[in-house]
Amino acid sequence: MKYIIDYVMRFRAIYVLFFCLGLSFKGEWVFSINDSLYFEPSLSSFFGSKEWGLASKEKKRSLVDDFIIREAAFLMSKKTGLVFNPSFYQKAHKKKRELLINYYYQTEISKMALDSVRFENGKKHLKEERFVYHILLGHSESSLRVPVERTKEEALNLSQKIIDTLDFKFFKDAVVQFSDDGSAKRNFGELGWISWGATVPSFEGPVYDASPQSFVGPIETSFGYHIAYIDSVRPSFYSSFSDQEFYDALLLRSTSKDVSFLKTLSQRHDSLIFSSRPLVFNDSLIFSSFTKNSSLFNKNDIVSFLKTLPDGVVCVFGDQSFGFDWFSEKISSIPPSSRPTIKDSSSFIPVFKTVLLQEEAYNRGVSRGLNRRDGFLKVFNSYKKDLLYSLYFKNLVNDVSAPDSSSVYSYYLKNMDTKYKKPKSLYLKEVRCFSRATADSLLGLYIDGEPFDSLVYNYSFMFNKKEGGFVGPVERSYLEGSLYYYFDKNLKEGDVGPIVENFDNSFSFYKVVSVYPEEVFPFNKVYNRISSLLYKEKQELVKNKKVLSFYKDLNIVKNDSIY
Repeated sequence: MKYIIDYVMRFRAIYVLFFCLGLSFKGEWVFSINDSLYFEPSLSSFFGSKEWGLASKEKKRSLVDDFIIREAAFLMSKKTGLVFNPSFYQKAHKKKRELLINYYYQTEISKMALDSVRFENGKKHLKEERFVYHILLGHSESSLRVPVERTKEEALNLSQKIIDTLDFKFFKDAVVQFSDDGSAKRNFGELGWISWGATVPSFEGPVYDASPQSFVGPIETSFGYHIAYIDSVRPSFYSSFSDQEFYDALLLRSTSKDVSFLKTLSQRHDSLIFSSRPLVFNDSLIFSSFTKNSSLFNKNDIVSFLKTLPDGVVCVFGDQSFGFDWFSEKISSIPPSSRPTIKDSSSFIPVFKTVLLQEEAYNRGVSRGLNRRDGFLKVFNSYKKDLLYSLYFKNLVNDVSAPDSSSVYSYYLKNMDTKYKKPKSLYLKEVRCFSRATADSLLGLYIDGEPFDSLVYNYSFMFNKKEGGFVGPVERSYLEGSLYYYFDKNLKEGDVGPIVENFDNSFSFYKVVSVYPEEVFPFNKVYNRISSLLYKEKQELVKNKKVLSFYKDLNIVKNDSIY
């Protein structure tokens, strides 16, 4: 059931896609489009609270610009009718099915894995988040990358002593002095805004039970003992959710984070589906179909093969029967690179069962109205916005004409000496030695008449028959320019240069076998490369021009004062 299990493993990440526009938080607006105001939580939700929270002012300005462009492209797509494009409709419909299967499993497995105590705590805490600082005191049993020698008892005693005397005015000093968190000296213990369900329960429980501007601890986790300071509290973006959407989010946040446990629950869920509705395969039809048509079987094009198979009932699931045509249709909707592998008749049945489970999950999702829930629609609408953004600019740049040959040639002449000139290179033969003294001795032998090839064969520790001691051709930048003498002195074929120290503390000297002077690449050899470059530049200009027009056409105003 790999396809479905993958969905279950990814179901936690789905909320990252929430496009929570119109949140009711108070605060300054970031930008407006057609007089509609957009607030910071919209950005934090879209990019992720961690990325947004850690971003510098310059980075935030860049993220805001990106957000505006995507939102504007979506609005213009609606205005120009791109939402009626068949390609968009087909892709959106296919994605909606995938998301609904995912959403169904997300809710069902979350119910099976529900921790009722955490669920009740989440009702109280999910609608707020807390700004937290901490000091971490590790010990010999804790899960830290850098081992700590103190015992667990010593760590506990030290944490109790610190918290008994700690004043927040001196908190940063205490962090630098005591904390075993690897980032302590960089962030001075600042964890930032923490939402409920984002950390391990043993840490978040005491943190969320404490009052603002208070210390709490020692808190034990697998990393050691923590002393936490709760600086302030604010509403989380969940505070604006509808009741149903909040319930779904709370369910997700209250679920076990044990991936192997979730896999087991997923398998149990699938077994319950098949036990509730009898499943019978027509083994003889499947076997004979694969055997009689084995000459046509192509595991890389399973859809075409399935279309050659005879009509007939492949399986009965409950009160429904299914054939090869139905299976072929479902498989063909999956991109070729993602289709499950079918090697023979025996591997066909597990894949068919997986497709049946997907169909069942989709039908149950529709019958239970999951496709109408706010949480699902936010995820789906986020995908549609991304898809329309891509299609909008793809259609825009597709109208750009390719550059003519004269402009390509003009660019070539202008950049010939800087971009399209092949530098001088040397083809060398190397004698490499473990010490400078040995290299000096061997170079002396060469000067006294010993053939260079003999030195390579008898003394170079890098010599092997396959390479024969040859190196290159190499350019001046080879070995970070350490062979500069060989290039600056314009050594000719047959010349031997001075000894060079290598990065591994060995020493080499080389004989020049061949010299390849610098040369300009012929125009016909680089024509396609230049044409492609100019074409992309034209597309980018068109795109940038359109982005600038967004600000006028959609009356976009940015509140630059806040960043």
